[in-house]
Amino acid sequence: MLRPVRLTSYYLESWLTLLGKLATMASDPRSKIASTSLQTLYTVLKENGGVFTHDFWQMIMSSVIKLLFDEIQFSFQSRKYGSKDQSFEFFKQNCKLAYTRVIDIFKTHYFKLKAFTPEFFNILVISMQNPNEVDNYLIILSVLIITVALVPPKDQYRCV
Repeated sequence: MLRPVRLTSYYLESWLTLLGKLATMASDPRSKIASTSLQTLYTVLKENGGVFTHDFWQMIMSSVIKLLFDEIQFSFQSRKYGSKDQSFEFFKQNCKLAYTRVIDIFKTHYFKLKAFTPEFFNILVISMQNPNEVDNYLIILSVLIITVALVPPKDQYRCV
């Protein structure tokens, strides 16, 4: 079983720099870079999140996850897309994937992250307020977020 590790400030800074760069690159206009960055960010957080401390998750939530959705929102606001623009369609799909991946990370590490539920909701709700992102898919994800936040994963139930 993985145990939380005591990370020095040097390692914390290195982790945050790497994760922040991946979050920023997830909204890159080049589809290969954006999708690879998002996938790498997701993989790193999902596979290593079990050893992150509460304080480190706090930093990830405020500086990486928030940055990811700030970048997505900024990209939608700063770019001009045509209704049939392929890059817009890719970006829209990558945005949906970002929501799905972050929710999966939250669910995977539920017991470490449940204390951050209000911040998590706030980050996602603020990014959903962008008129370019209005989509029924996001409404479904909102319901999913609430469900995940209120009900722990089934494999985490304890029989009494």
